[in-house]
Amino acid sequence: MVDKELIFGGEGIFQTLFEQHLEGMLVINDYHFVECNTAALQMMACTKDEIIGRHPADLSPPFQPDGSPSLEKANELMDRALSGERLRFEWILRRGKDEFFPVEVLLGAVEKEKRKFLFIVWKDIAEIKQAEVKLRELEFTINESPAVALLLAAEKGWPLLFVSENVRNLGYTPEDLTSGRVSLISLAHPDDRQKIIDGMRAYSQRKDVHEGFVESFRVITRNGETRWVDGHVWARSDAAGRITHYQAIVLDITERKQLEDLYRTMINQSQVGFYISRDGKLLYTNPYIQSRLGYSAEEMEGSPIRAFVHPDDVERGYKLAVQMLKGRRVTPYEYRLLAKDGHEVWVLESISSISYEGRRAVLGCMIDISEQKEAERRLGEMEDYESSLLHAIPHAVIGLENRKIIFANDAAEKVFGWRPGELIGQSVRVLYRSDEEFEAISSVYKELAVRTTFGLDREFPCRHRDGHDIYCRISASRIGATMVERRVVATYEDLTRRREAEERVRRNENLLRNIMNVIPVGLWITDDHGVIMDSNRAGREIWGGAKYIGLEKYGQYKGWWGDTGRRVAAEKWAAARALKKGETSLREVVDIETFDGKRKTIFNSAIPLLDAGRITGAIVVNEDITEIKKIQRLLSESEQRYRALFENAGDAIFILDTKGRKNTAGRIIAANRAAALMHGYSIDELLKMRIRDLDAPNERDKLTGRIERIMAGEWIKEEIFHLRKNGTIFPVEITAGLLEYGGQKHILAIDRDITERIQTAEQLKKSFGSLRKAVEDIVSAMAGTIETRDPYTAGHQQRVAKLAQAVAEEMGLPTEQVEGVRVAALIHDIGKLHVPAEILSKPSHLSHPEQEMVKTHPQAGYDILKDISFQWPVALAVLQHHERLNGSGYPFGLLGGEIILEAKVLAVADIVEAMASHRPYRPSLGLVTALDEIATNRGILYDAAVVDACLRLFVENRFHFDQT
Repeated sequence: MVDKELIFGGEGIFQTLFEQHLEGMLVINDYHFVECNTAALQMMACTKDEIIGRHPADLSPPFQPDGSPSLEKANELMDRALSGERLRFEWILRRGKDEFFPVEVLLGAVEKEKRKFLFIVWKDIAEIKQAEVKLRELEFTINESPAVALLLAAEKGWPLLFVSENVRNLGYTPEDLTSGRVSLISLAHPDDRQKIIDGMRAYSQRKDVHEGFVESFRVITRNGETRWVDGHVWARSDAAGRITHYQAIVLDITERKQLEDLYRTMINQSQVGFYISRDGKLLYTNPYIQSRLGYSAEEMEGSPIRAFVHPDDVERGYKLAVQMLKGRRVTPYEYRLLAKDGHEVWVLESISSISYEGRRAVLGCMIDISEQKEAERRLGEMEDYESSLLHAIPHAVIGLENRKIIFANDAAEKVFGWRPGELIGQSVRVLYRSDEEFEAISSVYKELAVRTTFGLDREFPCRHRDGHDIYCRISASRIGATMVERRVVATYEDLTRRREAEERVRRNENLLRNIMNVIPVGLWITDDHGVIMDSNRAGREIWGGAKYIGLEKYGQYKGWWGDTGRRVAAEKWAAARALKKGETSLREVVDIETFDGKRKTIFNSAIPLLDAGRITGAIVVNEDITEIKKIQRLLSESEQRYRALFENAGDAIFILDTKGRKNTAGRIIAANRAAALMHGYSIDELLKMRIRDLDAPNERDKLTGRIERIMAGEWIKEEIFHLRKNGTIFPVEITAGLLEYGGQKHILAIDRDITERIQTAEQLKKSFGSLRKAVEDIVSAMAGTIETRDPYTAGHQQRVAKLAQAVAEEMGLPTEQVEGVRVAALIHDIGKLHVPAEILSKPSHLSHPEQEMVKTHPQAGYDILKDISFQWPVALAVLQHHERLNGSGYPFGLLGGEIILEAKVLAVADIVEAMASHRPYRPSLGLVTALDEIATNRGILYDAAVVDACLRLFVENRFHFDQT
């Protein structure tokens, strides 16, 4: 190896410059490398031993881009340099086995003690090359794009200085327009010129001119044709802020304008509501919305949207709309509108931002789900008066890219049985029953190429994870302006339960009909005019037929009062009195002549049907008491049927005595076969026991309280533990309430063995624990990776995490949110993996460029974490942890309301730990200084509630960084 003193001489400064130079520097002697600096090693991603003693061709591909062999080319260039030439050329190097990158090489010779050395400087120009390619692509894109690029002078009329080649689409050549004498105004249609002038003037006076503006207008082509265009304009300013030029993109939208009329016709006939708004006011509503709310277009358009929203939903609806416009929400949301007549209209809505008449506007799409909401309410009434009359129908939201699942919300598990993490990465085919149905729904998705959303009004079959069929209503929206990336978000509304409920309703109606027909008493139902609408078989048998007539014809019924024998007048029948006077008549004895000429004696009863105090009909009950024995036989048969139901039920059923003292109440007086099998006793043994004998020992003290609640009229449903005859304890779900039978009160108790259900829940709990442990291990690995690159701040993230967790708990945040804060804190500096290690460990203050490089670490951390499916907003907290309330933070200068709470907690914990700890460029500033910093800037830089919680922990001596 060549002595360094021979290469650099006695001057140590030259060796220092060589070592610390930011570009790769190497020394060659006898055509082989004899020295290199650290930058060269980083550039090549290798060790010094892998470079020293190697020929330059050994570090290069076999051939250079011009086809020259690397070995011959390298020798030629080194010979030229040794002869006195100073060379600058491009070269391709190899990094690792398969990676190649370009460098710019400076090569020259220096003679030391009659020995010649070649000095090489390598500069990585990969990014420059990429930029050159992108520049060429941009030039090609501009000229090949249908949009015309313009450069305008900031002068009267805005003369054209540059026009792209594709202006030929309008019949002009660039030379026709770029003489400096042709103005933008002269190309516009005369009727639109003033609009352009006013728009440009207003735009030039805005403070945010860098954001540009859009104007739609007509231009006249060279052959005199009129074409519609969208003009997108941006101002260019000098150092003093004065506008010197305008750059513009003009896009021909003539065909789009022609299609707008067609689209408007389609929207006007659509069975979905559409509206367009700007600045909170309606610009357009389609007939669907007008018909649902009862307003005309003139009454709605120009009015604030909130004027039609239910007062209780105004703020919530506004927040949901903002979330969707900002891309934070992709699923439609529900809220209530108020119709003109005051009734509520529930709608399901999604919105998006559009360009309308040259300005940004909001397009809303909604459907009326009032009937669905009403169906939910009725379903709740039929399901044994459950605790809530309305249940939100779960919607699974699935994000797709190229038919692969990239996102799934929590409701996906309720609808399909898949946890979100299990779905991600799978083909959406997994949600459907067959390839044919998958292709059928995929063809519907193609509609998104021409419109933003679509929905299926019909049910579509899908497949649950466990293999059973489910039925969904599917709606979808593309993500982005086009379907180029085939990114779609789809919403699946599970209709299976509703379908099953409808089937249950049909079964219940059939059951009620069958029950009516087997009840041994006659039933007749009338409307509010007394017209008989329906009757059961027993009623028709009693009367020998049926006449469905109204009040005015009740005289056709022949009847005599049982106590007086006088004829029953038409208006005196029990049904007539119930309808006219609201009277309830019970078991009036009447002798009748049936329609087939027979004489019978009946109990005749009637009760009015009321709705909000208004009589809507009546129910008439006839009991044939002519043949008492026949009635007794029918009653006996009915009791046998109920006994069969009791004995063959799958759940354990007990009937308990309510008499006696507290310690004897609950005696079992009846039990079915399932009760005996479940508890291991015979029925005879159960009938000698009390229900407390079946309770597990620790449940028996609660029995008295349960019996008291039942006796007070409450139906209870609880999970407790029972005891089998063999001594084993098992969980049951009990449902119990009062039962009146034979004029006495008893307790009806139904027990269901839930052992399997609890075991399943435990397995789910264990699975969740394993998943959380895996997340903890990943986070710890990330945190450890960061600290290996920055030994001076080793332990910083762990200490920040401890403080952040303590502050979050002090603030009373929910446990899950506290855990999210802790996880984010453990890896909040992961973005420093993109910052060179020598900057992180630099023992002096950083230069401005170095500071700017360090400031990139929140964005770099976000880019690393954004695609990881944490259950907390970890990536967003990492991105925002250097933001400050007054907008002075980075990377985006967010204001207080735009920063999430997790990031605010993390910011305070980070600054306190950093100031209180040693750093390479300074000693610790001390905890007192750190606390003074957050107290001084409370409410200015840092969130007040977070600061207060942090100060309390330290002032009250409840937190120390060294505590475990």
